[in-house]
Amino acid sequence: MKSKTVFIVLLWLFGFTSFAQKMKTKSMPPPIPPGRKEYNNQINNQICKYRNSYSAQYRLKFYPFNKYQKVALISFEQSNYPEPKLIMIDSSKNTPIANVEIDSIGYFPVKNHKFYPSKAKEIKILSPLQINALTNILYNYGYASVKKNQVLVIERFGCYNPRNAILFFDEKDNVAAYIELCFECRGNELSSDKIEIGVLCEGKYDLIKKFFLSAGIKYIKDDKIQ
Repeated sequence: MKSKTVFIVLLWLFGFTSFAQKMKTKSMPPPIPPGRKEYNNQINNQICKYRNSYSAQYRLKFYPFNKYQKVALISFEQSNYPEPKLIMIDSSKNTPIANVEIDSIGYFPVKNHKFYPSKAKEIKILSPLQINALTNILYNYGYASVKKNQVLVIERFGCYNPRNAILFFDEKDNVAAYIELCFECRGNELSSDKIEIGVLCEGKYDLIKKFFLSAGIKYIKDDKIQ
């Protein structure tokens, strides 16, 4: 009899708890969508703000600047069509000595870490002062404000048609790392996941474009800046 009473009490408690949970769920109001003010604040928070978080010396600790001191900006003609193989000629005998296959995507002037200057439209080797300016843009510009758990999305437009890149050369003049850039669609491709490109806040691509122009690279396919 006692066990039966305990069973009835437990059953009643279980039913009451379930009912209370249902009532609590029903009483909760639906989530309110963000208003125009909150939406505008989120958009404004994505705009780049200069934070001066890292000194010039500390910025050179980020990969690949921490390993390669020779840095170059380049521009190249974008093409979706395959090109013929490049042929290296032995000038003393005027005979071909090797077939060098171009990059598989048909336009980027780097293949197997080797740089082909003839495929580039413009090349600019950066001075230490220019490298300092570039790292300042990459690492000292970030979001104006980021709230906890806030998702920030930078839009990418159109097809990926890169025409510019930042190359990092090793001591043998091989391209050890690169950052390929498409200023039209605000996209990039990195040669390695180890590359630290910084926070791509809204306006970062415009800052990098202006840096390319100031360094002497004129071929940047973007009508908004030319």
